[in-house]
Amino acid sequence: IAIKNAGFDILTTANNHSNDKFQSGLERTIDILDSLKIIHLGTYKDINERDSTYPLIIEKNNIKIALLNYTYGTNGIKTTHPNIVNMINENLMMKDIENAKEIGVDKIIAIMHWGKEYLSYPDKYQKKWGEWLLSNGVDIVIGGHPHWVQPMELRKDTVNNNDKLIVWSLGN
Repeated sequence: IAIKNAGFDILTTANNHSNDKFQSGLERTIDILDSLKIIHLGTYKDINERDSTYPLIIEKNNIKIALLNYTYGTNGIKTTHPNIVNMINENLMMKDIENAKEIGVDKIIAIMHWGKEYLSYPDKYQKKWGEWLLSNGVDIVIGGHPHWVQPMELRKDTVNNNDKLIVWSLGN
């Protein structure tokens, strides 16, 4: 309840702790967020829930944004079927980006849980996937997990005359 009272409207749930309490924890998190009417993305009870709510589309003032969320892993704890945790996976992310484009969104934002902890700069893994996301249609990439603030970069997309932003890590 505190997070709702603090004004949070949307939460991303795909991270390395998504499966810490196994299936019951993943589903309890979803149930609590649903009961508080907090929009969430990244973990799902099953494929039907994911397919009906993902990518998450937010529309305000005639601007339509697609939100995507993925994680590098779940601390070695496998996701229990039929639950889903969105993992960083080229085929999955490409399918989701294409779905967002087909919907006709104005911007695609990917929130990524990635990178080595306590580094001031992005690692090779972050750079690989960050570049991949930007080159495949994502407009804004926002990273987290390293616990430290890492640089952000504003890029000019000369092909589409569109600025792109990547925030390697927001820190804590």
